[in-house]
Amino acid sequence: MENPCLSPVRVWRGRASALPASLCRGGASHALLSVSVAPEDTVQSVRARLVDELIRATAGAQARPEDHPALCRLFEPMARQACAGAPSDRADPAAPEPPLAAQPWQLADDPQTYAERAGWWIVVDGSWNHELSDTVPCREQAQAIADRLNAAYPGAEWYRHWFCVTAPLPVLVTEAGHVV
Repeated sequence: MENPCLSPVRVWRGRASALPASLCRGGASHALLSVSVAPEDTVQSVRARLVDELIRATAGAQARPEDHPALCRLFEPMARQACAGAPSDRADPAAPEPPLAAQPWQLADDPQTYAERAGWWIVVDGSWNHELSDTVPCREQAQAIADRLNAAYPGAEWYRHWFCVTAPLPVLVTEAGHVV
């Protein structure tokens, strides 16, 4: 059952630093939620992130893992309405590449795969799909490399889709009878 108080409407696309001030002036009349969007993201992946944001905004830390499927079923129709298109379509083909978000990643402690470098560290981007460094023996070295790479992009921000949701956000009762 869809709650008419919670019909998210996409109101803007862009980076947080360029968010129009007029969208932030709603006060208690609305909540502003956003989800990150990268060029490869599908409509379905953006819908899933919006559902997660709606759950976070309504249930927050009070949500129990066992309530997650029921909360997803509650918010999925709203996310479908807010993010039009076929699930496999690209959500925003004009979206820019995401920020680097370099971070250390430890290789598996598997000598058969990594030989003498098993358990060593590399630096990967925020998607975890691209290796950005050679292997180094300790996390501290990998973190220093990641810090240097991230410093080269100090103003990097995720491109986002912003949604306005009418507030106040309701108290929810799940099928299991838990109040969130």
